[in-house]
Parts: sequence; C-alpha cells; structure tokens
Amino acid sequence: MKRPYVFAILISALGILGSTQPQAQSGGTIVSIQGTQFLINGVVTHRGTAAEGLLLNSRMVQAAFDDENSSTVGNWKYPDTGRWDPDRNTDEFIAALPSYRAKGMRAFTVNLQGGATGLYRGNDQPPITSAFRSDGMLKSAWTNRLDRVIRGADANGLVVIVGFFYFGQDHRLADEAAVIRAVDSATDWLVGSGYRNVLVEINNEADGAYGHQILLPKRVHELISRVKQRSGGALKVSASLRGGAIPPDAMITASDYVLLHGNGMTPSQIAGMVSQVRSLTSYKAKPKPIVFNEDGHFFDNMDAAVKAGASWGFYNQGQSNYVDGFQSPPVNWTINTDKKREFFDRVAHWTNTGPSDPPPPSTQSVTSFTLINSLTGQPVAGYNPLSNGATLNLATLPSRSLTLVANTSPSVVGSVRFGVDGNSNYRTENASPYSLAGEGGVDWLSPGSHTVTATPYSSANAGGTAGTARTVQFTIIDDADLPCAYTLSPTSSTLGAAGGAGNVNVSTGSTCAWKATSNANWLTITATQSATGSATVKYSATAHSGSSPRTGTLTIAGQTFTVTQTAASSSTQAVVSFTLINADTNQPIAGYDPLPDGAVLNLSTLPTRNLALRANTSPSIVGSVRFAVDGNSNYRIESDAPYAMSGDTNGNFNPWTLSPGAHTVTATPYSGAGGGGTPGTSLTRQFTIVDDGSVPPKPPSNVRIIK
Repeated sequence: MKRPYVFAILISALGILGSTQPQAQSGGTIVSIQGTQFLINGVVTHRGTAAEGLLLNSRMVQAAFDDENSSTVGNWKYPDTGRWDPDRNTDEFIAALPSYRAKGMRAFTVNLQGGATGLYRGNDQPPITSAFRSDGMLKSAWTNRLDRVIRGADANGLVVIVGFFYFGQDHRLADEAAVIRAVDSATDWLVGSGYRNVLVEINNEADGAYGHQILLPKRVHELISRVKQRSGGALKVSASLRGGAIPPDAMITASDYVLLHGNGMTPSQIAGMVSQVRSLTSYKAKPKPIVFNEDGHFFDNMDAAVKAGASWGFYNQGQSNYVDGFQSPPVNWTINTDKKREFFDRVAHWTNTGPSDPPPPSTQSVTSFTLINSLTGQPVAGYNPLSNGATLNLATLPSRSLTLVANTSPSVVGSVRFGVDGNSNYRTENASPYSLAGEGGVDWLSPGSHTVTATPYSSANAGGTAGTARTVQFTIIDDADLPCAYTLSPTSSTLGAAGGAGNVNVSTGSTCAWKATSNANWLTITATQSATGSATVKYSATAHSGSSPRTGTLTIAGQTFTVTQTAASSSTQAVVSFTLINADTNQPIAGYDPLPDGAVLNLSTLPTRNLALRANTSPSIVGSVRFAVDGNSNYRIESDAPYAMSGDTNGNFNPWTLSPGAHTVTATPYSGAGGGGTPGTSLTRQFTIVDDGSVPPKPPSNVRIIK
C-alpha cells in the first residue's frame, strides 16, 4: 500500500473544495426507501451481501462545524497552525470521503448544531456551534459548508443524514416559533438545493436536555410530520432517542425510518431493541428500515445489528488532538487509528467490499492541479486549483516543502504519469493522491519556469488506455523583497433575498498589511476591517425586497469581492376567504363559510357568542398570516394553520374579543414564518356585530330565504 505524505488527504477532483455557492444538485446519488430496505439509485444497497438493504454509517456530526464564541474557539485549534479553521475542517472531511466509500460505508450523520465536543456536555453549552440564528433562520456560512459536504457525498455515492438540532445548542433558538422557523428554513433549503442523497434527523436524542417542548419525545413527531408535509414527501424523516430507548408510537408512526442509539448496550440488547421495535403495533402497521446511527461501544454491536437486519452507525468521540476520533475538533478525518480501521474493516467484511476496478477509460481525465503543503498535507490557500501562469514565491508561501497533486475524474484511476519540462516520463503514480513529488514532498522543483503535464491511464504503471491529460505552466521564485500579494477565497458570493452573512479568507505574507471596506450600504463588515498577514473577513447583508437582484462589492486588500443578492421571489400565496367559527365546537357556522363582505352578525341569534375568524389560504399551508383589525396593522400573526384571528391551540380556537359595532379585518399571507419573507395577496372583509334579539340578522348573499 502506498504511504501518504504527512497527513495525506485525497484532494477531490470534483471541484467541491472551497466552493461557497450552492447549485442545483445533479442527482448522481438518489436515496429511497422500499419497505424495510434502502435503495441507492433504485438498487438495493449491498445486494447479495449480509448487509443487503442497509446503510452502514458513521457519526460525523462536526463535518460543517464552527464555533462563534471567541472564548471557546481556541479549544479547537489545529496543532500545526495554532488556530481553528472551519473551511479546512470541511475540506479535509470531503477529501476523506472516497476512502470511506472504498470500505463500503454508504452514509454518515452531520448536524446543523454539531454535537458534543468532548470538553462540554449537557445542555446550554457555551460554544456557539449552531447553523441557526436566534430567530431560526439559517446562517449562510454554515449552509455553504454543508452544501459542499452534501455534494461531496453525492459525488462519492454516499447518503447524508442531516440532523437539525442538538440539545447542547437548542438554547440558541429564542422560542418555539424560532424552532419551527428553523425546521422550515432547513427543509426549504434542502429541498430548494435539489439534494436527493439526504435523510433528515430532526434532533439527536430527543429525550436529552432540550429546553423547547416541541423537541421532546411527546411532541417531536409534530416536526417530523411538518418536514414530510413541507417537502412534499421528498425528504425522509426521523428522530433519535438516547441509547437503549425505544421511540413512542407517535414517533414511529410519523417517521419514514426508525432511528435508534446503541450506546451502553450489549450485542444481545441491540438485537432485543430491534425485535422490540418490530413487535410494536405502530411498526407493524407500516414496517420501515431500522437504523442505529450512534453506538460508541463494541463492534460486536455492529455484528448483532447487521444479523438482525438493522443498519448500524459508528460513534468515536476522540480527544481534540487531531488524531483520535471523529467528533472532538479538530478532527483528523483520515482512517488513521486502530479503532477507525477496525470499524471500516468490519464494514468491508459485512459488505464484501473489495478493490474497485477503474471505470471505463473514456471517462478518465485530469481536471486540475492543487498545490499542497507537504508538512500538513493540505492545499495552499489561493492555489486550489493552481492557475495556469501562476507565480509561486517560496519566500512568501507557508512552506517550502511542496508538492503538486493531479486531481482526476473519477477520483480513482489506474495511474497518472507526470511529464515535467520536456521529460515525458518524470514520474508515474499508481495510487491516489497522485503527487508530482511522490512520498513526503521531498522531490520538488527549483526556481524557474516549469511546465507540468499529467495523463491518467486505465491501468497501473501508465498501462491500458490514456485518458484526457491536463497541462499547467507556472514560475517558481524565491524573493522576499517582492511586493505583497493577496489572494481572496472565495472571490464572490450569492446570498438570498432574506439576507445573510459570509466569510472571505485573505491569504498573504505574514508582514503584509491590508484593509477591508464596504462599497454598499446594505453590506456591513462585521469582523476584520484591517489586519497584517492572513485573516478572515466576515460580512453581512440586509434583506432585499426588490424585484430584481442587486450587486454590491467589498474592497479587501485592494481587490474586489462581489456579493450578489437574489430578488425577492414573487408570491403566489393568497388569502381567499374568511370563515366564521363556533369557538365552542371549532366548526364553521352555517351561512358564514365563507363570511361575505358587509355581513351583519347578531350575537342574539347566532348559535354561540364565542366566535372566531379563520383566514383560508391558497395554498392551504403558507409561511404565516398577518391580521390587521380596525386600523391595527399588526393585530396578530399566525405561523401555523389554522390561521385564526384570535389564535388557537392545536386547532382549538380562542374566542375573539370584538365588541358590537362595525369592523374591518385584513389578512395577508407571507412566504416565511412570523410575517417574514414575501407577502402574497391579502383579503379584506367588513362586517357589523350587533346584539339585538329584535333585529333579524342580515343574511349573507349566498343564502336564499324561502317564504
């Protein structure tokens, strides 16, 4: 087996690393459920093996992790740089995906609020590791990283179990309305991004120390059903409990698959949990896959789960030492310890995974080159990919120990032959990563102009058929007196109309000073307006209500960073009618469904004095409805159906407090919760309330009086 260079990571050839702008997914990996089995691209997983229909998985919840608390972020610093880098964490995770796939693993769990870091446990943990703002809206920096993770998984045939909440971070959400808004915004983002290799876990261990009641076992099924309905069934949804716990019937009924945790269980107890779930009436009514996605104890538990026909997931906490585990940052995502190797070897055993044959030669190509710091095994910022005609100044680069990696499509080919400066057979690499400098990065090029060509082959040692080659020209210099050079990564960004935030990484020499300024009043630099050496600029954008996109710029280190904000989407939502409700029975009152304009409501002759008014919308579910009553433009906002002017509790209408007299009610639908997003078409009705037994009520126009 080829030895990697220091902390060697396969650099993906798919253009995923460093990308920050989500695009519609190509759908290369499509997960679906058929009965109790999982299918990928319409084929039962691991067909013909003991793991047929299963998703053997690993808990890797920190793949998109970041910590915004300046007093705790230092706990996660990398040993080689002395600082935490969320993009490096995500890039290294994506780079390791091909090695997971090669061992037969087909799924992993990532969480929008991370997970236990090892240093902090329980609820209300001090690190700020949540993808949600306090109002429940998503942070763009998190979605940018998670987009790269999901698309990296898609390119490697892997399924992503996306968790929304973790009990150590749910306190970051202001209230239950914010929790619901977070569910909606995450659901809309997943569906809108076109991902088809995603499953959803509402929250990790719903019986944990959550502060919001809707996240606990008695009510979390409400959110499971909400995601299913809001996604139109596109997302398959579940939620988990702590080790050994069996979900209640309401959770099992609502879920598309059953999530279990095996922490603290023995192999016989693992098998017993599976049997207990299958014995439940709620499960028998609709059998579905059973998945353990967290078990931090014995690999014998994996054997017991697979033999019982249940998927199993590896949980390896680690020690924040960039060596052990898959959860305590900074995580070394490679298969570098005995425990990690034992897990993946056991996965390979159950899935009968062997060496993959190279794909047909006609599909092989070298797509780009990446400059690698051989001391860290990581890409050099600003040189991923390496641009044709680049100048590499050894005096200002972070290391003089360098290598060049050829990125291929697919990520594994038979071999890659390098040609350098007229030597067409400079080096041949038979295993990824395909490195020009070979093992250790000790055979690098001297200053001067160089031309490198890399050609993929279908067989080892440049045998078989050649694929599509790529050539890059660059110049190496060693001059500490050159003017400072600055590289921005990324160089542009696109934000939604709701606004958001983003980061720009500035790479330069340690003595180079620079500033960052905003050229648009809707763009604000929130961190690092000036610095010396490499640093990260953070910025935010306000919401945009215009019908056309807008573009603004930041000037960072003398270079232009462009931010494009999408237009507010036109809304097809509308309030189409009102219905007068008997608040005693929660049913419409005959003759007032719908309520006509100009109606007279006589309290003496109506079946009850406890009345309510419901706004009916098209479609039936919208983001929210704002009521305006008698000049009060913000009388009430309802974010859940039924949309009641006086509110309701799970469909039990509260009676209104309107007194006799003339009244005007306007209801306006919005695309987002809490009156957020884009307003739709409103509806206004005028009516009069009287309380006089001698006055016959004015019949509505759609009621015919027969004499």
